[in-house]
Amino acid sequence: MGVRGLRKFIKKNQGLMKDFELCGAKLVIDGNNLLYHLFDASGTDYLHGGDYMQYAAQVQAFFQTLQSCHVSPFIVFDGGHDPGDLKLQKRLSRAKDRIADVERLKTVPPLLIYEVFRQVVDNFGIPFVVCDLDADHDAAVLANDMSCPLLSFDSDFFVFKLQYGLIPFETLDMNVVYKMEDHTGSSKTYLKCKIYFSDALSRFFPRLGSDAVILMATLLGNDHITRDLLYDFYRSLRLGPARIPLKFERKETDILKLFNWLLEQEDLTTAIDEVIQRTRNPEKRGEVRAAIMTSIDQYTLEPLKCKFRLSEHFDDHAQKRDVKSYEGNAIPEWVKRWHETGKISMVLQNIIVLRRNIFMSQMEDIRSMSSYRCAVPIRKILYGILTSSDSDPNRRIKEIDRDGQNVEEMYLAPATGVPKLCEIPNLTIDERQTMFLETLGLHPTLLRNLPDDAKLLTSVIRFVFHNSQPSMDENHVHAMLCCLFAINIKLQVEDMKGFGLSMIKEVISGRASGELEDNMEYINVFLGQERRADKRHTRINVIDAFAQYQACFMAAFDLNQILMCPFPNVNPAEIIHGTLLHNMYLEFERKSSPDHRVNELLHGLPELSELYNKMLSLILS
Repeated sequence: MGVRGLRKFIKKNQGLMKDFELCGAKLVIDGNNLLYHLFDASGTDYLHGGDYMQYAAQVQAFFQTLQSCHVSPFIVFDGGHDPGDLKLQKRLSRAKDRIADVERLKTVPPLLIYEVFRQVVDNFGIPFVVCDLDADHDAAVLANDMSCPLLSFDSDFFVFKLQYGLIPFETLDMNVVYKMEDHTGSSKTYLKCKIYFSDALSRFFPRLGSDAVILMATLLGNDHITRDLLYDFYRSLRLGPARIPLKFERKETDILKLFNWLLEQEDLTTAIDEVIQRTRNPEKRGEVRAAIMTSIDQYTLEPLKCKFRLSEHFDDHAQKRDVKSYEGNAIPEWVKRWHETGKISMVLQNIIVLRRNIFMSQMEDIRSMSSYRCAVPIRKILYGILTSSDSDPNRRIKEIDRDGQNVEEMYLAPATGVPKLCEIPNLTIDERQTMFLETLGLHPTLLRNLPDDAKLLTSVIRFVFHNSQPSMDENHVHAMLCCLFAINIKLQVEDMKGFGLSMIKEVISGRASGELEDNMEYINVFLGQERRADKRHTRINVIDAFAQYQACFMAAFDLNQILMCPFPNVNPAEIIHGTLLHNMYLEFERKSSPDHRVNELLHGLPELSELYNKMLSLILS
C-alpha cells in the first residue's frame, strides 16, 4: 500500500511531527519495509548480486543499537499475495521496471536479502510473525494492542489511528544519545526521532475529525482506488488559496484542492455521496463507491476485522487461520504454523493459494534467458508437493518471469508421484534427505562422508554447474567454493555471532586469529578489489552465471524448507558474496590453474583442504 504524495507532504510540513526520544519501550516494526531500507542505508554492493555479509552486519548493528537503548522490537512481515489480485497490476509494473533497472545497472535489491534479514532477526531472538497477506492493518492493530509506537517508511501508517504514534523510518537517528537524569544521577540512552499522530492532520478538519484523514488518503489514491476512477472528481474541484496553515508545493495542486474541499464537508457519508455525484458516468458510480468503501475499510482499525490478532500470536495463543488451497482444500496446520513463524518462504503460500509465482529480475544479462530458468527442475518437484492436495490432474503453475526485456507468463506442470504436504511430517529424515538430494541429481550414498551442510551446498553447486545456460566452467565452481570457505574463515576471525557453517567452524573455532593471518591476507586481496569492481570493470556474463547460482540456491532452500529442513538452514551471508565471486572468477580465468590460489586460501588447514577437494570432485562428476 501507499498513499500518493502523502509522505512527501508530511516531510515538508515538519510541524505535523513531534520530537521523540526512543528508549525503554516496545516497538512494532514493519519488517518488509525495514529490510529494504537497511539495504539502501548499508551501501552494500548490488552490481555483483549482493554482498550479504556486509548487509547482515548492517542488520545486526541496527538491532544492537535498539538493544542498547532498551527497545524491544516486534517485527511484522507481509505474507502471500491477495487472492483478489488487488496489487497484481502493481507487481507486474514493478517487474517491468526491474528489468529496465537491470539493463541500466541501477540499484537492484539482491535476491536473498529477506532470508538474510530473517535469520539475523531469529539469531537475536527477536519476536516476529509473517501475516497471511499484507501486514499493514495487522501491524497497526498490534501496535495499539501493545501500547507502543510503530516504525515504518510506508505512507499508509500516517492514516491509521495509531494511539502511540508512528515513527517514520527516515527520522530515526541511529546515533545513540547518552543523557544524565538530573534528579536521580543515573543516565539513559535513547535515539532521536520524530513521532506522528494522525490527529495532527485531522485537527484541521473539525467537522470530519478522524474521518478526514481516512477520506483524504482514499481520495489521494492508493492500492485500493486509482486516480483514474477519481478523474471527474478532481476535474470538478476549484483551485484556490490554502485555507489551512500548511505548506503546499506548486505541483501539489490536487492536495491543495482536496484539503479545501474537505473543509466544506459536514460528515463522511455526505462527503462520499458528493464524490459519487461528481462522477459523470452513472454506470461508473457503483465502482467508485465500492473502491472508496474498500479503502476506508482498510484504514479503520476495528479489532473485530482481524481474523488473526498478532498480539495473541506473541502471547502463544494464536487463533487458527482459514487459508485454503487453490481448489479450496484445507492446508495442513504445520504448513500454516511454519508460514507464520517464517520457517518457510512466504512465496510458497502464493503457489498453494494462487498457483502463481512472480519473479523479480536479478542483476543479470538480459540478453540471456532469465536466471530463474536454471532452477525449473527443482521447482517442478516443489510445485508438486505444494499443490498435492488439489485433484486437478492438469493443474499448472503460472510463472511470471523475464523473457528478454519483457515480462511474460509461462506455465509449469508440477511433478507427480511426490509426497503430499500432509505426509511430509510422517517421513523420516533419511527419506526427506533422499528426496532433496535426488531432486538435485545426487544419490545420498555419494555424500555419506560429508557433513550435512556440505551435502546441501555440494548438491546446489553441482546442480547449477550442470544446468546453467550458458554452461559454467570449472573456474565458476572454484569461485563458488573459495567464496564460501573465505567468508566463513573471515566470519570466525571477526567473531560474528550467530554466523558460520558448522563444517568450517568445527575445524577453525579453536584457532587463534593470529594462526589465520595468511588466510586472511589472501581473502583481503579480493576484498580490497571491491573498490575497483565498478561498472567499468564488471563482466555481466560472470554476474549472470552467479545469478543462476542464487536462483538455484533459493529454489533448493524452498524445497529444503517444505521438506521440514532435513538439512540445516544456511544463511546466504555465509556462502554468497557477489564481489568476491566476480573477482575470484576473473582471477582464476587469468591463471592456468586455480590450485595455487586455493592452497593460499586454505594454507595450514588440511582438514578444510580435504573437504574442499571432496566437494569439488563430487560437483565436477
